[in-house]
Amino acid sequence: MFRALFLLIFMTGCQTTAQKNLNLFTDRSEKLRPLSKWQPTWCEVETHLTQPAAARYREMFPDEAGRLNGEPRIYTWKATQNSCEIIALVDSPLTKNHRAFLETALCVLLQAHWVNSPFAGLTLTSADLVTSDERVHIRTSPEPELGIYLDPSQFTLETRTKKRGVLSATYAESFGEWRPQSLEQTTAQSKILINELEFDSLRLGSRPLLKSFWISVGEKKLLQHSHVVLSSCQNY
Repeated sequence: MFRALFLLIFMTGCQTTAQKNLNLFTDRSEKLRPLSKWQPTWCEVETHLTQPAAARYREMFPDEAGRLNGEPRIYTWKATQNSCEIIALVDSPLTKNHRAFLETALCVLLQAHWVNSPFAGLTLTSADLVTSDERVHIRTSPEPELGIYLDPSQFTLETRTKKRGVLSATYAESFGEWRPQSLEQTTAQSKILINELEFDSLRLGSRPLLKSFWISVGEKKLLQHSHVVLSSCQNY
């Protein structure tokens, strides 16, 4: 697919901006190619609320205040290439609210940028790669503003979607492979950020195990909400 796109650009003689755009896209997609394969996996998920988050939950769910005594909340994360599920060990209104943050973190952001490559399944023509505000815009929809925006100066990409707001991802190289460093979803109502992602030296299949990360949430100012620790991961 990429070779055909390169030949089209070469034959039309548009080798300046078009070639730079193609080179950037090819570089980023090749670096994330190892993310195109994922074996169905489940992990135990242990979450620790920050004190401000626990205090807010005591206000929202006074009947469950006794459960906010510092003990972790336990979930199971099940992920395949095309599906994701978060299952609570103990279900309640508070757990349902907290699980929504985990679903954004694991089933939206990490599903798009770690379980899969954000470039997986793209079929492009030369018209789909354009320059927009010094970034390369990969058009993935008839709606002109939607699609993936690549930053040429750092490995950061932004995906503008119709229903899920703006998804942002920054990758960093570690031990010869590219891993997400921070991920963010921005909607009209709020932002959610996951960062400080820690990976294990152990691997499950072709991937290093994800050990932990932080979830921060807010409207204008982001505040740390939960520390998430994964363990007992295995394929199924």
